[in-house]
Amino acid sequence: MNIKTILRSEQSTKQRAERAIEIILQGERRGWAFDNCFEMGDGDAVYQEIMRRADHDQKILEVLIEQGFGFWLTPAYRNQHDSQMRLF
Repeated sequence: MNIKTILRSEQSTKQRAERAIEIILQGERRGWAFDNCFEMGDGDAVYQEIMRRADHDQKILEVLIEQGFGFWLTPAYRNQHDSQMRLF
């Protein structure tokens, strides 16, 4: 994989994380648009970007909990996804 491909995939991951956050904030998480944010083979990276932003944005954190994503905040869930990212 060359550097341009890596940069494109990183940008795409961040863009999809941003789109997922927008969908969550609007309360519209059930549907293909939300699911599509995680379906490029890097769902863990999208999740991690969302969590990175939630760690620094109280509004995102609150809405994650309100929208039923509280399990994403548990140490066991976060550690599972952190360890999967280290495999790559």
